[in-house]
Amino acid sequence: MTESENISERLMAHQAARLLTECYRHTGRLALLADFLPRYQALSDSIASDAKIRQLAAANIRFETEKKEQENRALTAEVALKDSRLRTTLLVGTLCLLLAAGTIVWVVMRHRAIRIRQEAAATLLREQEAQLHSLIRDRQQLNDRNLDLVRQLSDIQATHENTCNLDSIMESLQQSLFSKEDAERFRQNFSAVYPTALNRLRSRCPDLTYSDELFCMLAMLQLDNFEMARTLGISKSSVSKTRYRIRIKLGLPEGADADTEIRKVMSVKE
Repeated sequence: MTESENISERLMAHQAARLLTECYRHTGRLALLADFLPRYQALSDSIASDAKIRQLAAANIRFETEKKEQENRALTAEVALKDSRLRTTLLVGTLCLLLAAGTIVWVVMRHRAIRIRQEAAATLLREQEAQLHSLIRDRQQLNDRNLDLVRQLSDIQATHENTCNLDSIMESLQQSLFSKEDAERFRQNFSAVYPTALNRLRSRCPDLTYSDELFCMLAMLQLDNFEMARTLGISKSSVSKTRYRIRIKLGLPEGADADTEIRKVMSVKE
């Protein structure tokens, strides 16, 4: 028998006992009423106790139900919060990865662009250096041809009379081989390779002449006496005199190599 059936029978018994009690009271059977009344009272107390128990059980069920519902709501909220945090973490992680990838791509592209610019600048610098040395070689070759021509003219003058016009020709051949245009082109190429060299030289000594600066540029290119003489179309003794004059103007220390000191002045900011 189930608990609900047991309760139903007890309620029916209590109802029957109540009717029997009222019947005894109305019929005046007081002795029977007095004898039956304790049983009726005990049954009523039992029913009342069961009702309280059921109320307590119902209240406990409601409490447990509400507790479970609260726990479920809290669990649902916690799951939703964790899901939201997970989504946020995934989103932030994805954004960080995209940002990192973008940064890496930007750095790589920037380095590539810098490398390309550096390579282009290095290529241009090599071309300008090559132009400088090509111009110097051209001047040297022209000087060699002029010297050879001067020797030939000297031989002709020594073996023939009436060669007075040869003197002026030889004199013109022995003049400086750098024309104004050649010197300006040489300066432009030199300044492209050594952008601050002439400014540093002039700040050290503003009194240097145009020819002095040209000599210092050749020293910067590490030409020796013979190469300088061939380039400038002068003798090696004239090269030495020019170097001594520049040493005095720049105040270079005695005993030190003048060309090395000139390169220091033009390449190191004092």
